[in-house]
Amino acid sequence: MSDTNIKTFTNYFKSQIEYWGYKAEENYENNLIDYCIKMHLCSRTYNLVWLVEGMSDVVFYRNINIKLTDNSFFVFADSKDYNKQLVGKQSVLSAYMLIKKNEQLNKHMNKYIFMVDHDYDGIDSYRPSINSKYEQFSDKDKRNISVTEGYSFENYITTTDNIEKIFEIVCSIKGLNKADEIRRFNEKYDNFKGEIVEFFSWYACIVYGCANNLFRYYPSLIKVDDIFRYDFNNKDIYNKDLLKSALQERKDFILSNVQNLRKEYIDELKRKQKEYYKIIVEENYIQGHTLYNFLVEYFKYYLKFDLRMDSRNTEFINRVLNNLKIKFTINLGNGKRIEEP
Repeated sequence: MSDTNIKTFTNYFKSQIEYWGYKAEENYENNLIDYCIKMHLCSRTYNLVWLVEGMSDVVFYRNINIKLTDNSFFVFADSKDYNKQLVGKQSVLSAYMLIKKNEQLNKHMNKYIFMVDHDYDGIDSYRPSINSKYEQFSDKDKRNISVTEGYSFENYITTTDNIEKIFEIVCSIKGLNKADEIRRFNEKYDNFKGEIVEFFSWYACIVYGCANNLFRYYPSLIKVDDIFRYDFNNKDIYNKDLLKSALQERKDFILSNVQNLRKEYIDELKRKQKEYYKIIVEENYIQGHTLYNFLVEYFKYYLKFDLRMDSRNTEFINRVLNNLKIKFTINLGNGKRIEEP
């Protein structure tokens, strides 16, 4: 089914929105109903319909070697206006709740996959709308959502085995010595991960506090992507002074907020920070796209090879992504579990 046909169907069902049980003035404020309708329409044509966080997720899941993507359609929330609508993970979780509550849409839960990154907050809670507080997910609902095993889908790529596989493929293409190239990479990569663990443990603590309505996350904090703008011409590779400032900023943010919390919440946050630090060190639970972007920029600079997760990057998709070993468990919208491969 082409994108043109999808838009045509969607426009038709906009005019028929009350048939689906929604009031006309409610629809499309955060355009989640749009994605739900697309999923319903596509479930008649495709074996499975995936609702994912964004375009890079589509490229990843569509091109890894798993059977579940055969004859599948992918839907994600339009992110043109972050201030008026839910996007990414929260759009997927909220769309699940909308479909679940609608008698027409929820009949096809066996054909839906709601795929999200675990991040640092898991799926214990979700936001029904852009301005609402987080609400709790029931254990039953959690069984109907598919969640990455690591922080995000990029962490499947940045495992030791898959990084070695990427070097094997690219070194073969470029005529380079794999052992030498991996050795040079690991020196920089291991140092980099060691330098950022503490930052992400405090970052995770803030995410945890927000997801549990202990305090709100303010976007004025220094953004992760601003810190990790990689430059391999520079000895420091990224802005270490900005990382230092961002770490202190997050510590100050938590300390300023916990003063208004009950003692048990303060103790809980302290415990969670130590817990996240341990998990990040032992399980490589650093934010996935931070690690993956390091990999992309490294290969661009040293090996002159493009690893960007882009549908137009066909050499990467066909020669690298298709050949990585990735195993995970998928939950269909009705709770059925499927292991791949």
